[in-house]
Amino acid sequence: METFGGPMESIARLGMVATCVIAIYVGARTLWIWRRTRMIQELCIGTNVLAIAAGGLVLTLLHALSGEHAGVPPMSWYALGLFGLVVHVAALYAGTWKIFRPQQRWPLFVVASATGLAAVWMGWALVVAGTTDGVTARSLLLLSLRGVGLAWAGYECFRYSAMLRRRVAVGLGDPLIAHRIWLWGVSAVAGLTAISMDIASWTVAGQPLAATPGGLHLTSSLGLISVGAIGLAFFPPALYLRTLERRWAADAATP
Repeated sequence: METFGGPMESIARLGMVATCVIAIYVGARTLWIWRRTRMIQELCIGTNVLAIAAGGLVLTLLHALSGEHAGVPPMSWYALGLFGLVVHVAALYAGTWKIFRPQQRWPLFVVASATGLAAVWMGWALVVAGTTDGVTARSLLLLSLRGVGLAWAGYECFRYSAMLRRRVAVGLGDPLIAHRIWLWGVSAVAGLTAISMDIASWTVAGQPLAATPGGLHLTSSLGLISVGAIGLAFFPPALYLRTLERRWAADAATP
């Protein structure tokens, strides 16, 4: 694995920490809202965002604290980090189903299959903990599960947003809702782009994208774009909303 350092690496890693912090805030706030509404959609969204941030943060800290050749990591914390990623996969697929296709039954098979494969990945990782046995295959399995889930979510977001925009054009829709769902799609595409490049890195070089200076910066930048877009989608600041309203008002006044 290539080694590197310096201020540019620190900036990139700071960006990744910021990504986790924002994701934890968005996920925790969404789950706080779910306590009042008890809607399955909010439960899935909050769990999805919080689980990937918490699980990834735990695994990253274990790697940073133990080093590459320290043997078996603390199993309780390692299992907790892995479980967070399994929950993320399950909530990602279940949320897309319940939000965009709640009346259809076929997505249940997709959700169950993805969750089952994620559980297999976790068990595999626990069995070979502390070794590099099958690390490329394991990484590709998890990345593929996440990539397919994000591709599905992005497709549904852009499809639904386009439908709402057509309604807005004839005065039958809310432009803010259409825009927020579009932002959600942007978040999914940014995540999918990072995962696709990570898959390519594992396939060609046998290591994660973030193992190189350029890859680390790309991962950090795309992570910030992804979590920033979903933050704007679910909890847009007042200034951002006023800017959108002025733009929509100007568009409406234009013949």
